[in-house]
Amino acid sequence: MAAATLELPRLYVIADLGYMGSIGPWLGLLERLNAAAEGHRFIVQVRATALGVAEFAAAARQARRLIGDQVLLVLNGPAAVAAELGYDGVHWPETRIPSDAADSALAFRSAAVHSIAAIRKAEGASATALVFSPVFSPRWKAADAAGVDPLRRAVGSTALPVYALGGVSLDRVGVCLDVGAHGVATVSGVAVATPGSAVAEYLRVTG
Repeated sequence: MAAATLELPRLYVIADLGYMGSIGPWLGLLERLNAAAEGHRFIVQVRATALGVAEFAAAARQARRLIGDQVLLVLNGPAAVAAELGYDGVHWPETRIPSDAADSALAFRSAAVHSIAAIRKAEGASATALVFSPVFSPRWKAADAAGVDPLRRAVGSTALPVYALGGVSLDRVGVCLDVGAHGVATVSGVAVATPGSAVAEYLRVTG
């Protein structure tokens, strides 16, 4: 595993507006995640993909204002918007992975991948981390689980750090790490009434 990989947090939280239902609860989640970051470091991806361009920019700006420097803050959206608003990184859905090496000042660039072909495309785009899914059946949307063996093959096919996403409850973290995942990603696992406690538990089991 590359030395740079060891510097990345083990926990990758996706704050999804669609899952939270509306702006108010979503911003509330972000506030609680910021509070949970005191003394800890983890990744938070701001995801509001259903919004129009102007609404998205406004929501991304609000989210940025709520999050302090201890969180590695990533925007699921255009890299130019992420850089303009002071985000630490950008996340590309698999269908939006650039076809060439990304020309971006953002140090962190994660890509959603579901296959080895997608991993190769992400490598070519200069991704710095991968989010492989769904390992297990997600609790927040309908999707067939890929399973642990495809996760193992994905990890073994790249030098990039891989985060396991999809139904990764606390009791499943260990098996993901055992097959080489750098860490785990979650949507519903932390978007609960007490996200601070959930973050603490995920950080505990990821080491």
